[in-house]
Amino acid sequence: MQIMTSQTSENRKRHGEHLLISLTYIGKNIEMKTGIELARLLEQWRRNNEKIGVTSALVVNDNYFIQNIEGPRPLINEILGRVFISKMVIKMR
Repeated sequence: MQIMTSQTSENRKRHGEHLLISLTYIGKNIEMKTGIELARLLEQWRRNNEKIGVTSALVVNDNYFIQNIEGPRPLINEILGRVFISKMVIKMR
């Protein structure tokens, strides 16, 4: 019987790809979309995140949403950046 292991490269460790991050955030529905519209928008985010290997869970109503995303640290950082950018665009309207 042969057992193979792989070592994570130091460069990969430096960027945190080996760290699994779980991020939960709560958002207020400032655009006053209905719960269904908000759920559709967040479902699209979930599908996009799933394509890159990030899992998520979502709870939504007409006023607020709670979303949890989980994946490698660099991907979570990228998603969080997109969330902040989209929030800034909405506020500037």
